Amino acid sequence: MARLAGNVAASRFADRYGLALPFALAYLISWSVWRLEGRVENGGLVIWLGSAGPALAAVLVAALSRGRQGLEDLLSRLFVWRVGVKWYLIALFLVPAAGLGIAGGYALTGNLTAHLPGAEAWRDTLGLQLVGIGSAVALGTLISAGEELGWRGFALPRFQERVHPLASSAIIGFLLVVWHFNGFLGGQAEAVSLQDALFFLLGTVSASVIYTWLFNSTRGSVLIACLFHAVYDVTVMWVLAVLPLPTSATRRINPSLDVQDLPASVRYYVEVLGFAGYVETPALGIVESDGHQIHLRNGGRDSSPTRVWIGVEDVAVLYEQYTARKVKLAQEPTNYTWAYQMIVEDLDRNLLVFGSAPLDDEPFHDQNAWGTGVP
Repeated sequence: MARLAGNVAASRFADRYGLALPFALAYLISWSVWRLEGRVENGGLVIWLGSAGPALAAVLVAALSRGRQGLEDLLSRLFVWRVGVKWYLIALFLVPAAGLGIAGGYALTGNLTAHLPGAEAWRDTLGLQLVGIGSAVALGTLISAGEELGWRGFALPRFQERVHPLASSAIIGFLLVVWHFNGFLGGQAEAVSLQDALFFLLGTVSASVIYTWLFNSTRGSVLIACLFHAVYDVTVMWVLAVLPLPTSATRRINPSLDVQDLPASVRYYVEVLGFAGYVETPALGIVESDGHQIHLRNGGRDSSPTRVWIGVEDVAVLYEQYTARKVKLAQEPTNYTWAYQMIVEDLDRNLLVFGSAPLDDEPFHDQNAWGTGVP
């Protein structure tokens, strides 16, 4: 009897908070998993696992609220495939057509090849590229089920029971942006500018409207939503990513350092130097501070130490923090005409030069700043 009462209470709770609960659980699951990136070797796998948070949340809430029938109704949406050829064509070619339209704008200027240095490689390896794109879409369709089963399969129908489809699309799009931008809480996403955030919000909400249109037009097919999601991501990576940005749009330059023990180096940057970071692949680690990245590459290093300049707000404050952590310094804070700087040596003798504005009340020491007397 107590077990039955507990099940009834859980079901009522899930029904009462049926709109907020799946999003809260999705955030909790995904963000908790993503925070493990800096503690494991394969950061990419952690990102994929965290991306399944929306589906896991939907499964949990569906099971709590409707039991086995709720689970069957939810999961059945993944297998709605008899929807007409037209909707497959739209899911497959709508976004690539938009991407080609953007590329066409460059073609009209007469500088397409100049602006797309990879165009000749595409022509020479077209067959291989098409196989790669097809494989990426197939894999992406499977992976995106971790998101779309929650966003479209579970949340969208419930929102549409209460508000107009356009309003439902906008709300889900906004909540998706919040989910993606967990970097502000220390998760996977990079720190971004306000302009980047606004563009991402606009693009996500716009795409959400298309998802809703596809979903409602295909009898609630999550499969079509997954296919559209995969094509969208692949288009961005394989087509739009090769389009140039004007020089003024450069966001950052990421230096690359060779290291001998990648996991140990990433842990050193994260636990000792205070960076965020993770191991992306067995050969690549990424560490970051306030949106500025350093790429650590496995494979040793030569005898000449690599130097990286990192501009900070106040070197003196950082010096106190690093001294308390017993960080190895190659140079104590020193005042130069171009900066007040100190040099930190990492595990592989790479030199991290932290600098802030020069001090007006201290003499300058411009000689031998880099071992050569040159800034």
